[in-house]
Amino acid sequence: MTTMTVQKWGNSQGVRLSRRLLAQTGLHVGDELDADIRDDSIVLSPKRRRAIHPKNINTLFAGYEGDFRPVEDGFGKAAGKGSL
Repeated sequence: MTTMTVQKWGNSQGVRLSRRLLAQTGLHVGDELDADIRDDSIVLSPKRRRAIHPKNINTLFAGYEGDFRPVEDGFGKAAGKGSL
């Protein structure tokens, strides 16, 4: 069991969660939590788990059996350093 202290932060109050506690629960800085009261206890649970984003479009469509051919779409002229 981990003991924490409620602390004042500006006009709010909060508790700090240790790195070990975050690692054990799979939480990360910035994750949103839901807070509930159960049997006179505060219960925190992840609001949503982080989505695993594919690294590229081929990974996104891996295993897709439909008609998929990656092509460039016309979003306008190239701009920036090195554009033709």
